[in-house]
Amino acid sequence: MGALLDTLLGSDPVMNVTVPFDGEAAGEQTGPVAEALAYLETQGRPALEAIKSYGNGGQEYIRHALSNQKDEQAQLTAFDAISPNIKTIQSFHTAAEELARRIMALLPRLNAVAQFQQDPNAARALGELLLFMYEFDGCKMQTPDLQNDFSFYRRVLSKASQHRTPPVTEAEANVVSMFIAQAVPLTASVATVMVNENADPTPVAKLANLCCGMVQRSATSGEGERLKVLTVMVACIVLYDRVNRAGAFNPSASPVKMRRCAAILGRIEGADRDLLRNSIKYSTVHYSDPTTPDGVRSLLGD
Repeated sequence: MGALLDTLLGSDPVMNVTVPFDGEAAGEQTGPVAEALAYLETQGRPALEAIKSYGNGGQEYIRHALSNQKDEQAQLTAFDAISPNIKTIQSFHTAAEELARRIMALLPRLNAVAQFQQDPNAARALGELLLFMYEFDGCKMQTPDLQNDFSFYRRVLSKASQHRTPPVTEAEANVVSMFIAQAVPLTASVATVMVNENADPTPVAKLANLCCGMVQRSATSGEGERLKVLTVMVACIVLYDRVNRAGAFNPSASPVKMRRCAAILGRIEGADRDLLRNSIKYSTVHYSDPTTPDGVRSLLGD
């Protein structure tokens, strides 16, 4: 049966590799792996907690200011209220830049199947970075007041600067504004860096296949790790699709075993499955291409 599935759905030797994503990592963490873990501890997780707790931002102050546009004090009061949020949003952009650097440092360590076997900590670290990327972008989609705060900030920045020291300069605000305008800002930022630096995205595709293989072989430690591994798989697919010119779905141009990956999402049910499927369909850029096989679309619920 396994051989038949390999023939029908395609296989990759890395799909037989197991990386423990839960529990303590084995051995001492050094170099890019240690730097990735330090990043997650000092920037990644704090950024994720900050966006999860962002709430309604300066919604009430902004609403009052917009209803009283000739009231200078109302504008300044709203400006003061959202200024801490603006610094937080800028920190998200900084975290995105550093995330790209940490991912770029790990990619050369995972160029071949043997490297995934010999350096599982690097594979795990890359997976943890991509998991953070995916979770942050998911939270951003559910936090519209983040963009509302920043839009109002840019609207009143020029006049407010006559009375206040702005937390973010106009030049900085222009850069951050383009960042948060993206539906998936961290993914888009990492993809842009990879494209600009001509990085080989194959390790990302390999990690997607590895995750798929782990779930296929029931090599996860439980339901929690299985969902985590599938989420990493989807994050890999979305990122690879944005980096590779041909995308992730064209079976003649992509190393991602998309039929297997799409099929394996059927192992989970309910909201988690729908969320992961929708991420593949709506956060990628090549899903609607005519080269995407109908079989993949069907497996993803289309």
